[in-house]
Amino acid sequence: MPRRITDTLRALLAIATNTFREAVRNKIFGALLFFAVGVMAFSLVLGAMSVHNEIRVTIDVSLFASTLFSMVITVYVSINLLQTEIERRTIYTILSKPVPRWVFLLGKYAGILALMVVIVGLLWGVGAGLLAIQGGGPIGPLAYGFALIFLQLLVVASFALLFASFSTPLLSGMLTAGIFVLGHLHDQFETVRNFFESRLAHRLIDWLAFLLPDFASMNLSVEVIRRIPIPTTYLASATWYAVSYASVVLFAAMLIFSRRDLL
Repeated sequence: MPRRITDTLRALLAIATNTFREAVRNKIFGALLFFAVGVMAFSLVLGAMSVHNEIRVTIDVSLFASTLFSMVITVYVSINLLQTEIERRTIYTILSKPVPRWVFLLGKYAGILALMVVIVGLLWGVGAGLLAIQGGGPIGPLAYGFALIFLQLLVVASFALLFASFSTPLLSGMLTAGIFVLGHLHDQFETVRNFFESRLAHRLIDWLAFLLPDFASMNLSVEVIRRIPIPTTYLASATWYAVSYASVVLFAAMLIFSRRDLL
């Protein structure tokens, strides 16, 4: 393997590892994760108040809390760590190695994804444990639901880095959160489209539906609760969609960040 490729891979691994460590040490990260676990545990209380719907309540609350808090953690970590590197000027030390800016950004993304693997795996373990306490449930299908949550985070992290590459932290967070919310309303675009008679409005909504990520199709709460079989072809197509979408967004982030004036 050429030395240049080896050096690039080492730089990627070093940046990803450092990103992962910095994120884990962040107190806000720990607090958000604690709240996520707490909300999931509270589903036991909510389930006890329902009438023979304990499993359903636990699954609904677990998937919702995991999606919401993991999204917040992803957005916060992605934007905060990049901005911190710039504000503390530690990025200049890294880029003077020399390390290309695209390698730096890709390393940050890899570190964030490693963190998301740990978070999603931990939250799935908590959800599975709660189902076990209630006498068992669709633990296997629940794993599929959490796998789709990770695919959503794959795209969310790319958008967070894209906006952070040229905007302020506050605006970047708001834009990323907006993308996340609209993505979960993706299946409502056709309903909204029918409210308008203007061709211009129809085209605008069609373009929004085309450009925005379809997170609604990655929500498997109904399938998990009803124990509807989830074909492997669906998981494969969802993975391909998320990876392809995130790759395009991340590529745009690399282009913008490589031309950004950091002085």
